[in-house]
Amino acid sequence: MQRLRGRFEAPLHVTYQAFGTSPRAGLGDWIIQSRIVNRVGRTVSDQAVLSTCGIGPKTPKLGVFQCLAAHGYKQVDVYQPASRFWTFQGIESGIFVGLAVLLLLLTFYWVTRRTTS
Repeated sequence: MQRLRGRFEAPLHVTYQAFGTSPRAGLGDWIIQSRIVNRVGRTVSDQAVLSTCGIGPKTPKLGVFQCLAAHGYKQVDVYQPASRFWTFQGIESGIFVGLAVLLLLLTFYWVTRRTTS
């Protein structure tokens, strides 16, 4: 069901500074995917970003963010907003109730069609 839930409604996207705090942080959203993209929008690996900007434990934070901005790296999150929670719950309940009814009908059919010996 987890895989289907992400497709009940089209997910939204938010773009912000790479390795920064998401503007959606703390709102209870369901983050489906988070990735770093370059200037042209292509996904790049964390390792590529780290090696490009020489990020390490002693690198000053301000220098890191300046380097990321200079190279055009952005963070893109694909998410479902928390406001869709009850809509998704209703859809999932409908799916499970439908399956339960289908199984009950199948069981009834199977039991009543059996021959007694």
